[in-house]
Amino acid sequence: MPPRFRACKRPRFESDDVARLTWESKSANDRIEHMAHELQDVNARYAELRSVVQGMESHLVHLTTRMQEGEHRADVAEGRLIALEEFFVSDAEEEEEEEEIPAQDVDSDVDSTIEDA
Repeated sequence: MPPRFRACKRPRFESDDVARLTWESKSANDRIEHMAHELQDVNARYAELRSVVQGMESHLVHLTTRMQEGEHRADVAEGRLIALEEFFVSDAEEEEEEEEIPAQDVDSDVDSTIEDA
């Protein structure tokens, strides 16, 4: 028997396979392009949200500062009110003491004036 030569088996692509692979490649490229656009949109939204958040943070810092200043003013006003109340209480006590003392002095002065005369 004569020797047989075996031809190496290389894959042979038929036109249907080429068309299918071409379509899959185009489809994959379209999906990649679509995902790239979505990623750009997401990045743009992220940048907008980050800007909004930074604005909110600065607004919160401003409001917190104003609130602390208001609390400080309230503490100062409360301290002044307490001091004023204490002043009026002590002033009223002094007036009461002054009213009691002159009444006794007047009586003694009347006696002494009578005796001197």
